[in-house]
Amino acid sequence: MMHNTDDLRIKEIKELAPPGHVIREFPATEAAAATVFQTRAAIHRILHGADDRLLIVVGPCSIHDPKAALEYARRLVAERERVERSRREEADRRDHPALR
Repeated sequence: MMHNTDDLRIKEIKELAPPGHVIREFPATEAAAATVFQTRAAIHRILHGADDRLLIVVGPCSIHDPKAALEYARRLVAERERVERSRREEADRRDHPALR
């Protein structure tokens, strides 16, 4: 007897609108476009050595639970602040030998 092993956990399938439709329906705001532009420029500078910051790419591949996504974002902000604090302290120790 052949057992079904495909798509056992799929609850439903919904057709998604093509990206072009979504972009027309929900155009980016000026603030969102500026954020994307500035972030891409900053990443470019980091990758090409013009900015010595550390670039870490993290995140879920998709978001199904908005509440969980907001909690994840809060944790990322806290981690970013921790890393920034650590980098500042390291720079202070490097720049001021008396602090070592």
